[in-house]
Amino acid sequence: EKAGLTTKYWQVLRGANAPSPSEIRNEFEKQGLNVDKLEIITHGIETGSSRRTGDGPRFDDYGTKLMGGPVGSRLFAEQFISDLADHHATALEAIRVFGARHPRQAINMLIFCSVPRMQHAYSMVPWDIAHEHYARAHSLILTTAAEILGLSDDDARARDVRVRLSLPMTYGGLGLADPEVVARHALIGNFTARVNGLKNYASTT
Repeated sequence: EKAGLTTKYWQVLRGANAPSPSEIRNEFEKQGLNVDKLEIITHGIETGSSRRTGDGPRFDDYGTKLMGGPVGSRLFAEQFISDLADHHATALEAIRVFGARHPRQAINMLIFCSVPRMQHAYSMVPWDIAHEHYARAHSLILTTAAEILGLSDDDARARDVRVRLSLPMTYGGLGLADPEVVARHALIGNFTARVNGLKNYASTT
């Protein structure tokens, strides 16, 4: 039996040499698709940059969010991670306050919500592009964890404490891994996992 799934919308990222929006809509209609659910995004205009050169959009700061990650220029990817780190800081403040009365639950939220949020970003945007924002977010994770655990500010800044917190739980840590150590591996792992799919796609186009 059919699962009863429905399409919320179709989103098309339109490149510089792509068909016009009206041509794209006509093609969707030919395929019997609902054009009312069609969203056409043109790079450099709706996707992050309002600055244009005489020949068209600037290519140094455009991009869009696709499948939860940034797709576009280096500057756009860096800004995406900066915004994510800002959101991360707000969430950590709420966890810190919650941890004053419910430390165990707050630590679980830190480990299973805050850390994966940033680790997912490591697999999409290289460390070299966003290292400042990754380091800022990680530092907040460590200081929040230390406060929930009742450690002093000096303890939270101590190298041996930070190293201990970064260890896997099986070794007595909390798994709060340093992005400088794991970010490049996460990116390589993500790329490696997609290589075969990219090869198959390339062979059919």
